[in-house]
Amino acid sequence: MNAFYVIVSIPILLVLAGFNHAHGFTTFGKTPTNPLTQAPPRQVPAKSCGNHTECWSIPKTSCVAEPRDHSRKSCLCGDNKPPANGQCFALHKAPFHLCDKDEDCVDGATCVLMPGLPITKDGPKHCKCIEGFIALDGECSVCIIRRIR
Repeated sequence: MNAFYVIVSIPILLVLAGFNHAHGFTTFGKTPTNPLTQAPPRQVPAKSCGNHTECWSIPKTSCVAEPRDHSRKSCLCGDNKPPANGQCFALHKAPFHLCDKDEDCVDGATCVLMPGLPITKDGPKHCKCIEGFIALDGECSVCIIRRIR
């Protein structure tokens, strides 16, 4: 009869051992992993460009100078940041970004035809600071001129 209990208890013990392992019991000192505390994905650099047509494949971006390296142009969102997962969430566009109407631009800027191109009613437009404002850090700031005596 003892052999019968051994034969029956071994499969039951194996099932219980597998059940405990499947539910994630940890050993002393081991920290369980939590997917919610993982680091956010690394920011992908923006696509380099030479003109606005090279950015048309990325919606709501314009080919503008990089904020930290003005010698380099990239496809950036209206807030001068690279798209996140291919999408832009900026509500308004900084100076030099493509636009359709004045409401697209940041405060102190207007949507005007781009210079140097044939003048047409529907030609490409970009945001430009209005007179008395200067483009500074993606905004149009009031320009104050002081005379030095």
